[in-house]
Amino acid sequence: MPSAATETTKDLVPTIDFDGAVAVLQKDKNASLTDLLAELATLPVTAPPAEKKKPSKETVSQNIEEARQAIQALPEVFGTVKEPATRRQFSPAELRKALDEKAAIAEAKSRITKREAALNEMISTHFDVYAESLNLVDETVPKDAKGHYLIGSKGNRLEQAIEGTGKLLTREKATDKSELSHELLLDAYEQGKITRAEYLAFTKTVREIDEDKISAALLSKARRPRAQEIIKMITKITPGKLSIHVR
Repeated sequence: MPSAATETTKDLVPTIDFDGAVAVLQKDKNASLTDLLAELATLPVTAPPAEKKKPSKETVSQNIEEARQAIQALPEVFGTVKEPATRRQFSPAELRKALDEKAAIAEAKSRITKREAALNEMISTHFDVYAESLNLVDETVPKDAKGHYLIGSKGNRLEQAIEGTGKLLTREKATDKSELSHELLLDAYEQGKITRAEYLAFTKTVREIDEDKISAALLSKARRPRAQEIIKMITKITPGKLSIHVR
């Protein structure tokens, strides 16, 4: 069994307000059970994740400087590849420009993406401390895999005004989602935690394509002609998308 610090959502058993769920279902037979469970379930608080070793100040400074250099190099090549007036191949010089521009864009994009992720992490930590200062959290509040408080749901986001800008910096939590897992139900049955009758009571028979049966039909000389006709009726081909790479 994983330790509390490494438990995944699958490992955690939620506390569910079943009375609330029943009350809603009695009023609305078409209410979504998974939506109700997401709204009425609470995951137990787990131990904080093991703190990862942070890079040294020198490493951080070096990464920032390399990112700046990548960004500063971009204007030198950005837009140097011009759209041909007619439909034609690129010249060798144009191909080299295309290669240089793509490489510069990829490098700058990678650096910017990493920096944005690091900045968001710092801002999220700021909001954790901000929430603590306002007594909005305590030891019972769940945290995500990075140790940040899971608060700030829709209509109740964390926000701070940025002085002199008229703008708000916010941290917002997406709506919880739930799934009734057939995998977990099957595990429970195989481990003897539920009976076969209970397993069947929670499932239904679903017809789905059986490739083995279709292959068998193709291998049968008698059934092959009709199988081919049906396969053509039901086969959908999605063409592969084109993409440009530097290898």
